[in-house]
Amino acid sequence: MPNISVGTLGSWSLIIGPVLAVVCYLIQPGVMLIEPADPSNARETIRALMGNPTLSQITAMLIPLGLIMFLFGMNVIGSSVTGNGEGLYRYGGQLFLIAIVGWTIGSALNGAIGGMTGPQAGAVAGAVYAVGDAIGTIAGIVGAIGVICYGLALSARDGFNRNAALIVALAALVALVTTVWGAMDSSFRETGTMIGGIFFVIASAWSVMLGLGLRKSA
Repeated sequence: MPNISVGTLGSWSLIIGPVLAVVCYLIQPGVMLIEPADPSNARETIRALMGNPTLSQITAMLIPLGLIMFLFGMNVIGSSVTGNGEGLYRYGGQLFLIAIVGWTIGSALNGAIGGMTGPQAGAVAGAVYAVGDAIGTIAGIVGAIGVICYGLALSARDGFNRNAALIVALAALVALVTTVWGAMDSSFRETGTMIGGIFFVIASAWSVMLGLGLRKSA
């Protein structure tokens, strides 16, 4: 195990990481599959998180882990991206790193809400949710721009599926628009969350493709 190559570790990170993050995102209480709630309704989401404390805390830990694995895999690919597309790719990496920091903080706050008990838990959870939601929104905007950069950079290089990269870049652009829209119009938040989930699935499928391609060359 200590002798595992960077390419092999990067390929498995691209294959496993995003899938882990997306699955945990979808089953996180209050999101889509487990007691889905309108994200603009803090009370509904908090009730879902507090009603499923174990699942809330497990997903809060695994989502950032999956995203970090994805970033590592993209950094491994980035080591071979020189010349055409290099600048845009590196820019995307910086943006996505910042997004992961935000998502990790937001995820930790959701896990904290899930573990809250006592008579004052509801009031405290409301404040914690508001902070986490704001951080998550900004992280979503920054992360979407980062993926757009990734997609556009790889679409201009040989050895990568140009159409797939452009589709991911387009999906990230849609996610960016819907995230900004949801931040400005709370009535659109629920629809925006659903669109964001679709984007994450598309990005995960692309990541698996990149991981399989990297594995062949590792």
